[in-house]
Amino acid sequence: MAAARILDVVTDNVLVTRLERALARAWPAAEVDRMDGWELRAAGGHTRRANSVNPFSPHPADLVAAVGKCERWYRERALRPVFRLTPISNPAGLDDRLASMGYAEDGGTWVMVGSIPDGAAVETTRSPSETWLAARGAWSALSAEYEAAWKGILHRISGDSVGFGLVATPTGVPAAIGHAVVDGDLVGLYGLIVDPRLRRRGHGERLSRGLLAWGRERGATTAYLQVHEPTSAPAMAMYEGKFGMGRAYEYRYRQAANRQDAPG
Repeated sequence: MAAARILDVVTDNVLVTRLERALARAWPAAEVDRMDGWELRAAGGHTRRANSVNPFSPHPADLVAAVGKCERWYRERALRPVFRLTPISNPAGLDDRLASMGYAEDGGTWVMVGSIPDGAAVETTRSPSETWLAARGAWSALSAEYEAAWKGILHRISGDSVGFGLVATPTGVPAAIGHAVVDGDLVGLYGLIVDPRLRRRGHGERLSRGLLAWGRERGATTAYLQVHEPTSAPAMAMYEGKFGMGRAYEYRYRQAANRQDAPG
């Protein structure tokens, strides 16, 4: 699975659908509504994954009217309308239609897939410990506005399917944190962060291998993760070169340009 693209188009669509469903379950929104096959998700504005339209099939017959309904739904919640676009987004012309309506393209993220690499499982907890939360807060500052929404997402993940892992230095200083979520035969890596003062010492790799090994102990056979290519080239190189993972597909967002809307 270490190829730049995985298998053929038909297999890709089956794989993308499985992964997109797993990604949604692993990062649960506070509110989910469905409209003619599209899934509208909201979680207080923290992360676009939990605050965007997932336009799956089937799709609304009147595209312009459907987009308008989505816009009203998000604005009622003081959120900017955002669409998550993947290879299975429907209808096929949605991206062009959103562009013509002034929706700006933002970001490109690869979903990477592969077999679970060798590694020893790390100690995990079913909910984030105070030490884990403190490290997360210190290494990636969240505004007060988003902190409650972020913690809500973490606590909505099913208890038995998630493991929060922490790797420390020999002296016991937290060095890297993250969590893994098992969904059938899939295990996904989420929120990996290394203390900026301790990077390039193998802590992130050790944690990644350990969390994936933890998932293997719970029946997973395939690993996946998301990498934002423009800002995470070193991480992508590690997962491709050392873990043998391949790029399955890319997803992007289109978001309304109206700055009156809250960030999504």
